Amino acid sequence: HIFPRAYLKKHGLGRSHYNRLANLVFIDQPANITIGAKAPSDYFTAVADALDRKGTIGDLRTKADLKANMAENCIPESIFDYGVKQYEHFLEERKALMAGKVRGWYGGL
Repeated sequence: HIFPRAYLKKHGLGRSHYNRLANLVFIDQPANITIGAKAPSDYFTAVADALDRKGTIGDLRTKADLKANMAENCIPESIFDYGVKQYEHFLEERKALMAGKVRGWYGGL
């Protein structure tokens, strides 16, 4: 979950909210545990800050790598500002990005 299940539950949202397709992403268990119940604005900012300090997190070496990874996974750049109040807007924004990517794939056939 991009908006973690525990985070959404903590704010009173249930399964019908947190299991939306536009909220799902593949992530390894250690990263998922580290994210915990944090808002996306908190953990995405922490990743960007860590890249500035350390220079490498997993396969990411720079903020440009982070931006490219986000684009590949249809995660809007505005995620750095998103908390629970922006969840529905995030879903709409990500669905539009996902649809654009699918249209691009089909257009390339």
